[in-house]
Amino acid sequence: MAVVLLMAVGTAAQERYHKVIPPRRYEEANKEVKVRPLAVLFGDSITDAWPIMSPDFFKLNNLIGRGISGETTGDMLIRFQKDVVSLRPKYVVILAGTNDIVMNAGPISLEHILDNIIN
Repeated sequence: MAVVLLMAVGTAAQERYHKVIPPRRYEEANKEVKVRPLAVLFGDSITDAWPIMSPDFFKLNNLIGRGISGETTGDMLIRFQKDVVSLRPKYVVILAGTNDIVMNAGPISLEHILDNIIN
């Protein structure tokens, strides 16, 4: 699923994010990005593993991985500005929703998941 997300996050999601996931995981790596990336691959555990499994592929193709295992779409909204928009990629690939469906942050409707992705 490739779409562009804009920032729109509720307080509850922010509180959960700061308790469960380090909010600055990519802070130093983002500072090291000097060339506009072709694409940022943004998402959860699957996206998290790609740059680890194929670092040469990412480097050779000017791709940046910004996945975090266990994240929900609400978690991703919190860090989208810092980990994607600020890097100014030409493209963004977003893989999201699996952790919402398995209710990592509790029950959530399919409509709410879609709203998080669209917003």
